[in-house]
Amino acid sequence: MPRRNEGIPKNIDNIISELEELVEKGTTIAFTSKVVVDVDDLKHIIEDLNLNIPEEVKQARAIVVDRMEILNAAKKDGEKIIAKAKEQAARLVEEHEIMQTAKAQSNDLLSKAKAQANLTVATAQEKADEIIREAKEYSDETTAQADRWSKEMRTAASDFVDSVMKDSEEVFTKGLKDIKRVRANLAAAGVHGSESEKK
Repeated sequence: MPRRNEGIPKNIDNIISELEELVEKGTTIAFTSKVVVDVDDLKHIIEDLNLNIPEEVKQARAIVVDRMEILNAAKKDGEKIIAKAKEQAARLVEEHEIMQTAKAQSNDLLSKAKAQANLTVATAQEKADEIIREAKEYSDETTAQADRWSKEMRTAASDFVDSVMKDSEEVFTKGLKDIKRVRANLAAAGVHGSESEKK
């Protein structure tokens, strides 16, 4: 497996690809479906997962901040539009001799300005909500995928340890039986020897 590039950020897909590569290059245990992998490489991949998953969460939080900035900017733009509309309405009142006509025009301009401001805020709100939703979906998917890989690795490690313990126990039991059988043979030989000497 290639050496790790310390300090270079990785995305989750790359880390999962490294894990798949590690499993594919592992040594298969004869007559089983188990695979032996390099422990150091496995630890490095788990470390990369721990380092990179929080980054996804940080990015999601940053998007939340961006959402607030978008809303604030939209509100400021709306306030500027309304202020500009009021200024234009005031000028219309001053410039026109017929007050009612000027007022009607100013009210219409102000109404349109408010509608435009509301539309700007609503559009920004919709865009910000969409960004938040996509970020949450990506973060949830990434976390779930990492959890699945982590559980699979823990299960594989546990199965491997159980297999080693079982094999060791069988070897120990067989050795103990062999020792008892040898002792019994020696004891039997000793008894026969004593009887021969008496004769």
